[in-house]
Amino acid sequence: MRIGTLESVAIDAMGGARPGAAASRTDCHYVQPIASDSIRVLIEAGKVSRIEAHGGTDHVITDTGLSLGATAAQVRAKYSAELEEDPVADASAPAAYLTYWNRTDRQGIRFVVGSTGLVETILVGGPSIRNAQGCS
Repeated sequence: MRIGTLESVAIDAMGGARPGAAASRTDCHYVQPIASDSIRVLIEAGKVSRIEAHGGTDHVITDTGLSLGATAAQVRAKYSAELEEDPVADASAPAAYLTYWNRTDRQGIRFVVGSTGLVETILVGGPSIRNAQGCS
């Protein structure tokens, strides 16, 4: 599945969505694959705008070999100077948003580092990865 995929195509690619997850009629909502408790897909205007990996039983690994539980130092080592670092508004350091943007396709990956210094959430997509609450 790719960012920009139609919701119906994404749900088919996921093997279906959990009951109630795709029933929303709002312009912005989440769907969750039946087979995963670690992945959520944000739908905006009928298309996939971001994919999230968070705590669950699935072992999620990025194309660079990073996963949930990686250290902030490991993320910094993979992306070096191209990594944007922002503080988390309601948490103290070492909590941070570590974001890498692929300038070619204007998509990125954001690692949400918690107060323990470990990656708690991974967000992949377009500008919506900057939204702390998904739709806002």
